[in-house]
Amino acid sequence: MSLNDSKRRNLPVRIIVSLCGLFMLVSCASVNEEAPRKLKGDFFELKAAGIRYFIDGRYEKSIPYLYTASLHRPDDSETLGALGDAMLRTGRNEEGIKFLQRSIDASPYDTRPKFALGNAYKVLGRYEEAIKEFSSILAIRPDNLIAIGNLGDTYFKNGNYEACVKQFSRFIELVDAKDPARLSEQDKRFYELAKEQKAGCQKSM
Repeated sequence: MSLNDSKRRNLPVRIIVSLCGLFMLVSCASVNEEAPRKLKGDFFELKAAGIRYFIDGRYEKSIPYLYTASLHRPDDSETLGALGDAMLRTGRNEEGIKFLQRSIDASPYDTRPKFALGNAYKVLGRYEEAIKEFSSILAIRPDNLIAIGNLGDTYFKNGNYEACVKQFSRFIELVDAKDPARLSEQDKRFYELAKEQKAGCQKSM
């Protein structure tokens, strides 16, 4: 179940905002999901152009290139993953999810589309599906801090505060085991956020 407003206030707003900035974003606005237009060119040219536009943040521009490339090679995981992510970022949520699922099917051990899909489900309020995706990442990379943080945050949003505390405790333990001198400023910031979010989960129990 989702959190009601009173319980959500137990978690500082700045933590929620900061965590949203850590992960891939999805648009909550839905748009008319028409099929992208097809372009001329071979697979490698189309994929390279689509990836370049995607990296530059020109997601709308990247879609027809990646879509046409996917028609040439329907099982290319990288193309499918970038296309799905670009669609999510431009409000084509259902189509984006379908392409990310195809990317995962084509390359089950690639965690990148799993992150994008898990975050999409989380933002769209489909928490059980998000939990499944983040858990599948941890089955491949058990110590991945971003997956642990995402999973803990999703448990919080779904009202499972005990599981939330468990995930953020794990996050804190992993960071504590590292050499403090080797922690980046980003690691330190995430560490403090994890401690605060764990406290927010404990307050809600």
